Amino acid sequence: MTLRSDSLQFADCLTELARLFGAPLEEVEVAALIANQRFDALHVLDCDPRHHPDLCGAISAVTSVGDAAAATSLLNAAFCRLFLGLGPSAATLPIESAHRGNGRLFQEPVSIMSDMLAAHGLCPSKNFTEPPDHLAIELSLLEQLIRLQASLVEVDERAAISTLCRRLAEWTPDFAAAVAANDPTGFYAALARILVRLLEDAVLDLAPVA
Repeated sequence: MTLRSDSLQFADCLTELARLFGAPLEEVEVAALIANQRFDALHVLDCDPRHHPDLCGAISAVTSVGDAAAATSLLNAAFCRLFLGLGPSAATLPIESAHRGNGRLFQEPVSIMSDMLAAHGLCPSKNFTEPPDHLAIELSLLEQLIRLQASLVEVDERAAISTLCRRLAEWTPDFAAAVAANDPTGFYAALARILVRLLEDAVLDLAPVA
């Protein structure tokens, strides 16, 4: 599944990844992963041999712990360590500014993403306190742009989709590598690798045909 082959399924995958990287999982969500032995939207990638091992690895990281309560505690500890700045490496932060320039937060990507959101009449939820260049916000915006492009004939978001895909594809490999080196569960590392491949595919799909 790629952006070109099924843009709405692609958007669904981005929605789920934005949720997974945007907040710690609730126990009910972990219980569903254990019971269903699969993700919601991401399960469509299971037939792709590039993604299958990481999908299995992520599910195994949840199911091998024991019950939902224990798995939730383990995953939430990893989330806080990796994504809330409580770990040893700032490179695991899911924030674009941390992966560009000198790595200081609230740099140019914040203003770029703020402008992109404003251009589409959007802004982060008041309950989401992270900066506009947070991975969850960037993925959510990309998902919405893809849905607009697919559903509204009079809307042309191809340029914005291409710009945002390329931005994400530039900084997420560094993020994924840092998560792989610091994630004790393997859960978020697997998801980050899936994200990188999806974005690489999207960039190829958007490339002009010679």
